Amino acid sequence: MDARTALRGTFATAQRSAERTASTTAVPRYRHATVTTNRCESAKRGDHPHPARTLDTAARTIDAAVRTLDTAERTINAAARTINAVLRTLDVAVRTLDTAARTLDAGVCTINAGVRTIDSHSPYSRSMEPVWIVLAIAAVACVFCWVASEITGDTPWVDRLWSIVPVVYVWVFAIAAVSDGRDAGRLVLMSILVTVWGIRLTFNFARKGGYAGVEDYRWAVLRERMSPSQFRLFNLFFIVLYQNALLVLIAMPAYTAWAHPTTLTIWDVVFALLFAMFLVGEAIADQQQWNFHAAKQRAGGMLEPGFLTTGLFRYSRHPNFFCEQAQWWMVYCLGAVAAVSSGLGFWGGAINPTIAGALLLSLLFVGSTKFTESISASKYAAYADYQHRTSMLVPWPPRG
Repeated sequence: MDARTALRGTFATAQRSAERTASTTAVPRYRHATVTTNRCESAKRGDHPHPARTLDTAARTIDAAVRTLDTAERTINAAARTINAVLRTLDVAVRTLDTAARTLDAGVCTINAGVRTIDSHSPYSRSMEPVWIVLAIAAVACVFCWVASEITGDTPWVDRLWSIVPVVYVWVFAIAAVSDGRDAGRLVLMSILVTVWGIRLTFNFARKGGYAGVEDYRWAVLRERMSPSQFRLFNLFFIVLYQNALLVLIAMPAYTAWAHPTTLTIWDVVFALLFAMFLVGEAIADQQQWNFHAAKQRAGGMLEPGFLTTGLFRYSRHPNFFCEQAQWWMVYCLGAVAAVSSGLGFWGGAINPTIAGALLLSLLFVGSTKFTESISASKYAAYADYQHRTSMLVPWPPRG
């Protein structure tokens, strides 16, 4: 028996006892007749409530109090269940972060071993100080992206860093060269070019809402095609770790230029001008795409044929993707010029390990472009004909 049942039972017993007492107790008629009459009149007027009515009112009050206690108990139980669920979620999050920390630690150890191997065997490696700084920044970026995505449930944290951290990495090598008193002309040139690239791409990403919580629609499609656990693993290993590693690799030609501080050549001018040309091409393509989507929105969400086919998009289905890749190939070429100028020759100079960054970036773009086009083809009936007529990446006169 709980406290509320006992309380009701005790009060019912007291109520019955009071009623029996009230019925058996009477004032003799021959005594205090005037007082009795006055009391009866007062009772009729309601000046002095009858004991039974008082007890009934008290019973209702106690019943209301008991119901309030019932409600409070249910609320407390619900709150306890919520707290337990939160604690379980936090426990899972802590275990996940612990796993991520161990994974990152193993990754850093692997990178350190690789860097030491390069440092001991590379014919042009004399010191690795700037590399350690770049790797430290990359490790912090990985942890930040992973923790932020776990806390917020928001995927594109790497996208928000994409146009920023490569600029930082290249400037790390440029500042190191200046501090060491080396010929830093080529590195300063590379840093300026990459900085302009970063400013333009950051602006384009921001105006599309990238820093205001707007997510690339492709992440949502991938999330729907995977289970939650699969997508979390995909987020950790591909989005966070692989793409942050790729951002380091595309900046590594700056390491080649730092390790070979030779003077600028005519080839540096050629590749810098090509970089600028591709930068302008990407800016034009992005602006044409921006204008098209703005017009499409004004038209109520549909503008035939549903996708852009004019301007640069007449010659390439993704001219901005092509120009983005080409700019990083020019960065690689600038690093290769430094290696060749130092006497390394074709193998080890023109073709050196830092080609991995530009190569992996191109492979990433090919894969992501095919995925993007599979979505477009499922939405627009005319897209298959556009694919047949127009080159996917490299600008080329349309067929037919």
